[in-house]
Amino acid sequence: MDIDKQLNEDRLTSADEFELSRPKPSSKLGRFFRVFLLVVTPILLLVGSVGYMNYLNANAPKKMAEKITEKAATVEVLTAKFIDVRPSIEVYGQTVAGKQLNLRANVGGEVVQKSVNFKSGALVNKGELLFTIDAFDYEGALLSAQSQYAETLTNVDELNLRKESEKISLDTFKQQLE
Repeated sequence: MDIDKQLNEDRLTSADEFELSRPKPSSKLGRFFRVFLLVVTPILLLVGSVGYMNYLNANAPKKMAEKITEKAATVEVLTAKFIDVRPSIEVYGQTVAGKQLNLRANVGGEVVQKSVNFKSGALVNKGELLFTIDAFDYEGALLSAQSQYAETLTNVDELNLRKESEKISLDTFKQQLE
């Protein structure tokens, strides 16, 4: 128990040591140093920096003025003659067409032959064959479409006949009901 009391007493004395004390009234000497630090020090610093700047300017190396000398050049004089001059300009570049045309085939398939004029920027005559597409694919599609068309026509004829037959049977039923 004595140890606990001693520890508590030690704690109290150490806490008392760290307690903030009230500010003491300032003395005349303290006020002087405060005024000196706040007012006189910046003034002294400013005066010292201006003096150092003047010292550096006074000791800076001076530029010497350069002497300008006139230079004489020899000149050759020619008389001018009136002549026609036609300038020639050699220019290298690439021309680009003002209009572009996208070619598309109406049918799909593999291109089996291509014309020698079928390239970008080449001149092509009207009606000239540019490329040939393998006929197997689109001829097979054409035959298939033609057979479907014929089958559809047959179905239409059959439906028309059935319609006529139904009209006749309707007329027959109407006569029987009367």
